[in-house]
Amino acid sequence: MLTRRSFCGRLVGGALGAGLGCSRGEAARVAIALLPLAPAPSAAEIAAARSYVRELFSIELLLLGGLPLSASAQTAPRDRHRADLLLRELAARRPARAAKILGVTAGDISTTKGEHADWGVFGLSELGGSAAVVSAFRLRRAARDASHASERFARVCAHELGHAFGSPHCAAHRCLMADARGSVRAIDRAEGFCAQTHAVLGARGAPLPSR
Repeated sequence: MLTRRSFCGRLVGGALGAGLGCSRGEAARVAIALLPLAPAPSAAEIAAARSYVRELFSIELLLLGGLPLSASAQTAPRDRHRADLLLRELAARRPARAAKILGVTAGDISTTKGEHADWGVFGLSELGGSAAVVSAFRLRRAARDASHASERFARVCAHELGHAFGSPHCAAHRCLMADARGSVRAIDRAEGFCAQTHAVLGARGAPLPSR
């Protein structure tokens, strides 16, 4: 999970010790399904995410027809949507040919974090899970311009998919899978997957370009 304090929260953190990875069947799947959830990110944000994810994972992105954010996942009074509930709904919509499904939205999303029942987040995924969800809502804050916001959004999409493909956080300062520890500046300084993360993802069966 990507939050104001951390790139990864309860769901991902809780799975770190489980040794979960991609199943053998996932290696045969040839796409990541990308599902916009209205209010959707901008066309530029979606294009940036598709380009960056293809570059890092060497896999086709299948753009699905958009849907509204699920009313059953909506919370009051902040008009947010529960990211953990969205993950369940996304997993149920994953096409058979897709290894993972990524839901993207411009709406605010949240999850439970410690004593906070409705903690706003950038994104959420489960380690080795089939779904991830990312919101552009908080990533646009204090961005230099629309291009900068799109770049952040693309990096968070790849980060959450990294968790979904089996990578925990990385200690390398500029690795895309580093823990943000409270600042979106960690997203800005990320330089892709470091060699260690690349090896971890490769061992879990993620579709990576050769180095």
